[in-house]
Amino acid sequence: MLFKNYFKLPRFIAGALLTGTVLLGARFFWFTRSFAGTLPYMDQLELYWPFIHNPSPLSLFLYQYGPHRQGMGYILTYAVAAVSQWNIPTEITLNALVQIGTCIALLALKRAVFHRWHITDIFIPLVVFSYRYTESFTIVPNISLAVFPIFLTFLGIYVWFILTTPWKYALTAAIAVIVLFSGFGMLTLPLFALLICVPLFRFPNSDIKYAHIITPLLILISGTSAFFYNYQFDPAVSCQVNPLIDWPVYSSFIGTEVTSYFIRPNSLLPLHGEYLGLTVWISLGILLGLSVNSYWQNNHRSYHGIHIVLLGIPVLFAAASAFARTCLGVEAARAGRYAIFFIPGLISLYFLLLRFKGMLARGTLIAFVSLFMLNEVVVSRGYTEVAKNHYQSMERWHTCYTQHSSIPYCNDVTQFSLIPARMNTMAGEILRHIVR
Repeated sequence: MLFKNYFKLPRFIAGALLTGTVLLGARFFWFTRSFAGTLPYMDQLELYWPFIHNPSPLSLFLYQYGPHRQGMGYILTYAVAAVSQWNIPTEITLNALVQIGTCIALLALKRAVFHRWHITDIFIPLVVFSYRYTESFTIVPNISLAVFPIFLTFLGIYVWFILTTPWKYALTAAIAVIVLFSGFGMLTLPLFALLICVPLFRFPNSDIKYAHIITPLLILISGTSAFFYNYQFDPAVSCQVNPLIDWPVYSSFIGTEVTSYFIRPNSLLPLHGEYLGLTVWISLGILLGLSVNSYWQNNHRSYHGIHIVLLGIPVLFAAASAFARTCLGVEAARAGRYAIFFIPGLISLYFLLLRFKGMLARGTLIAFVSLFMLNEVVVSRGYTEVAKNHYQSMERWHTCYTQHSSIPYCNDVTQFSLIPARMNTMAGEILRHIVR
């Protein structure tokens, strides 16, 4: 009886969900603070370099590192660095707080879509506060790369879904442009453009005036033009990116990238694991195509519009990262910074399962959430070890540098390359602001 009516206990569900979310959020916050390094690491050093020269907010917003610009998140990073006197743990705290905002936005979106809470909604904070994103929070905490654009994307979807005014398209377009300038959020532009333009041109109604159509178009066009002004494509790798993709390696890269989300770091892929991952990626692509078709046909348009963005992010990101990184070899697909981009896809799958009715559908949903919970327990131990080892190595390096002020010497003595040789001069200038 309880299994049959577990969806119909609103007070119990709300209380349990709130408690679970707070506990998972506190666990995640404790994790990021416990292993927050005191020095910038690798890419983060190069991102700190412009801070020395007192940059303007506009130059920070437009700053390009690799193929993407840094946007609003970079301005926040600079502000935190200035206020905290370049304290890296404070920056990591900012990242964690934005991730908490992401969880809140997702829970609000889920409530808006389904109008009530479900006991399985614990899946949302479980995904958002996973230890899988260790690299994005405790190792190379660049908020602009993924954490901030993911938050803005969910915020944009929520705004688009709940508002009824015709001006919601302009507001969504403005958020889409901010996301465009935020790291890998650049990949969401075609998704948001589809979300905005289809209802305006294919299904206009009497409430839609000329200004409601032209304003979001002007925002999207002007924002895209500004993005590509003085833009130079830079894959940020030393090897040559070949436009003529080696398709077997390319597909293996995508499959490995997806599979790596579900296994412990530094462990071997399961047998034919790359093919399993590729199958998942193709399945997400098929679901994306079906959502686009339903959106185009005006079938439950608002609901399927959400899935266009949620499914589009992991599908496009996996394809784009494979294109830019295949030359590094398939092992590069296991980079921990990629994991966070699968959050939208998992949320989309959860929403899709939640929509089905009947005992079989509910059992499938509970099994899906339970298996992910079990998987989180298994992989979190591995990521805890990764974070712990990195933190301890960084602290040894920090102690060495405090005593000897020599980057090559500390790299050699600690057997930990906090800073590659090509960045020694730049790093020395930055470390003078941090190491006291």
